[in-house]
Amino acid sequence: SQPGVDLILPDFSYIADRIDDVEALVLTHAHEDHIGAVPYLLRHRSDIPLIGSRLTLALMEAKLREFRMKPVTLQVKEGQIERFGPFECEFVAVNHSIPDALAVAIKTSAGVVVHTGDFKMDQLPLDGRITDLNAFARLGDAGVDLLMVDSTNAEVPGFVSSERDIEPVIDAVIARAQGRVIVACFASHIHRVQQLIDSSVEHGRKVAFVGRSMLRNMGVARELGYLHVPADSLISSDEIQNLPDDLVVLICTGSQGEPMAVLSRIANRNHAIEVGHGDTVVLASSLIPGNETSVNHVINGLTKWGATVVHKGNALVHVSGHAAAGELTYLHNIIKPRNVMPVHGEWRHLRAQAAIALKTGVPEEGIVLAGDGVVVDLFEGRARIVGAVPCGYVYVDGSSVGELTDSDLKDRRILGDEGFISAVVVVDLDAGKVVGGPEVHARGSAEGDHRFDEVIPQIRDAVEAAMQRGVTDRFELSQVVRRTIGGWAGKTLRRKPMILPLVIEV
Repeated sequence: SQPGVDLILPDFSYIADRIDDVEALVLTHAHEDHIGAVPYLLRHRSDIPLIGSRLTLALMEAKLREFRMKPVTLQVKEGQIERFGPFECEFVAVNHSIPDALAVAIKTSAGVVVHTGDFKMDQLPLDGRITDLNAFARLGDAGVDLLMVDSTNAEVPGFVSSERDIEPVIDAVIARAQGRVIVACFASHIHRVQQLIDSSVEHGRKVAFVGRSMLRNMGVARELGYLHVPADSLISSDEIQNLPDDLVVLICTGSQGEPMAVLSRIANRNHAIEVGHGDTVVLASSLIPGNETSVNHVINGLTKWGATVVHKGNALVHVSGHAAAGELTYLHNIIKPRNVMPVHGEWRHLRAQAAIALKTGVPEEGIVLAGDGVVVDLFEGRARIVGAVPCGYVYVDGSSVGELTDSDLKDRRILGDEGFISAVVVVDLDAGKVVGGPEVHARGSAEGDHRFDEVIPQIRDAVEAAMQRGVTDRFELSQVVRRTIGGWAGKTLRRKPMILPLVIEV
């Protein structure tokens, strides 16, 4: 739906107008949807302090190096309290699908706001770092005026499974595979990668990371001690061909069908690595809504070449990193917030979170359902919507940032869906006659140019009739051409192509 767009960013224009008022940017964790736009924000002001845990900042700094940026940072950890201008922030450990995630309690003159960040309550996490429920309970006992809580899985009943639950499945896939095993997952899912490495080593396979972001993130994780790989078990992608297929595991990006990611390129035979009979491909992630077509295209491509594809639909190869309704209910009960603002979800998720808040005793007037750009005021213990600020999206198209508009995208979609018609008409305004053309050509159309022969007399008649009425402005005459072709194409071709008319005066 955004043809030619490389990235979609939040519109920073409102913040840019107040950029000097920004005290700090708190990064709860290092997933791409949370840190990906930071380089573009820092273009407005490069010295905004970035606050985060050790791993979060390391991954953020590695990303910023690709933009040739050196940020101002402050490393924090759970239990630490820091002041930024009028805000006192206390950081709380939470468990998520990336190590070192944090929630933050912000003490202000208007009250205490707790933002959970992305979290779940895995009681047997791979790194032993559980969500600090004692800290949340202590904050609740002291009084929380507004809870902003992750709503991604608010519709899902019960509790999310532990990351450890998928270990036997991954182990069985690698043990049974006769050829190479290629696993696609998020480049930041260090826990999942550790599981894959452990199983690969157990079955005598070498591991290769493939893909720029995967190599970058796993390099950082190894350097900091968050990822443990025996030195003799790691190989480069260039060494893959030197080993038998049944001794290799490749870990790459592309689990969401991203067109330029490694797995998509492999599926399209546009990569040095080729899959075939005997190879097993694992998509070790959940399917993000909206990516269904892309992912199915990748699965079909891999299957076409003979690979066996394992995914969440046919095996337990992924568990969510977001708390389900049972966990959320528990959190509401121990924090006992006066007001709740569901965040991080679509409207159905936000409403499901609101329903949980109601059940746990938050009054209806204390629940704030707000979309992007909505201004929420916390005053005298009550949170309420008081207005909205401009917000939206900015598109990155090649080296262009923010210059591509929704109107441009609409034009691109029309070109792709309906095709393009150009028409050139040469007129003698003094005589009121068409003296050249009309010449009509089409692109992206099933019909040949001869199909447009029947509209040429209509264009000539319409233009000459307009000139006889006294129309002499070339723009107005070009609109006559546009309307004539548009009406004909709608009736005859049942299409609404983009039309580019050109009127030349002699």
